[in-house]
Amino acid sequence: MIENLIFSKSHKGCELMNYKRRCKVKNRKKSDIVKKRISTRKEKTIRKTYSYHEYLMPKIADKIGSGTIGSDGSPWTLYDDGVLEIGAGFINWTSFLSPWQCYNEILTHIIITGPIIAKNDLSGLFSHLIKLKRIDGLDLIDTSRVRNMSYLFSGLRLKSLDLSRWDTQNVISMDRTFACAEIDNLKITNWSTISLWSIAQMFYNFKTEELDLSHWNISNLWDTYYVFEGAEIKRLDLSNWDTRNIQDIIGMFKNANISELLLTNWNLSQTVRINDLFKDATIKNIELTNALIPVDTHIT
Repeated sequence: MIENLIFSKSHKGCELMNYKRRCKVKNRKKSDIVKKRISTRKEKTIRKTYSYHEYLMPKIADKIGSGTIGSDGSPWTLYDDGVLEIGAGFINWTSFLSPWQCYNEILTHIIITGPIIAKNDLSGLFSHLIKLKRIDGLDLIDTSRVRNMSYLFSGLRLKSLDLSRWDTQNVISMDRTFACAEIDNLKITNWSTISLWSIAQMFYNFKTEELDLSHWNISNLWDTYYVFEGAEIKRLDLSNWDTRNIQDIIGMFKNANISELLLTNWNLSQTVRINDLFKDATIKNIELTNALIPVDTHIT
């Protein structure tokens, strides 16, 4: 009898809780409908800000700019909270300045929302966006056709930049790609560089904790002018680089500040000019195991 009484009370309690839940859901649905009916006066737009597939709360923001990247390229919209959304399409950008340079003081976050096909050129697309803190959706860019990535991320200040999924096998020029940038965690270790022939000043005045490029195939590389000039890197791994075809190495580490530099298995016996390789550089520890550098070359 007692068990039946307890069960009966519990059953009624469950019915009451279910009724309250249904009321909450009903009220929530009404609330959602009201939100969707918010006026769009003064170009107010309800959009969902998110961190690459991770949706957050709806947010009201003013649209302050829009357009396409180049002629008929991917559409973009900039909001007053500093978020730039780039839609699906294609990109072929040939300027060394970013198309959003005039919004430099407000743009803080870029979100790529759909698949993008990058054509021959991406030079300078994100360069010198001085307030930019984050880029989401870079994996949605198909870079397999790109030949030129010069100045692409130059001047940026980011905590992390993951480009590990980019297909770079056809890129021939990366001049100043990360020049004057400061990126704590840069992931480009597994880039395919088989077609690469010019990396002049690629990491000029670049700052990071650790950079591992030991797996890069640079067998076709010939222009290495001032690649790491002025760079500040705690650990730089360039071991196993096939340097036999490089004709000129000029000022490669000039004025650089590197705690640990690995040049294992370097062979500069066929290099015509090696000038100012370590000029005015501060390198605490350098690894030259099995490295071949002619003794009559001018290295300061």
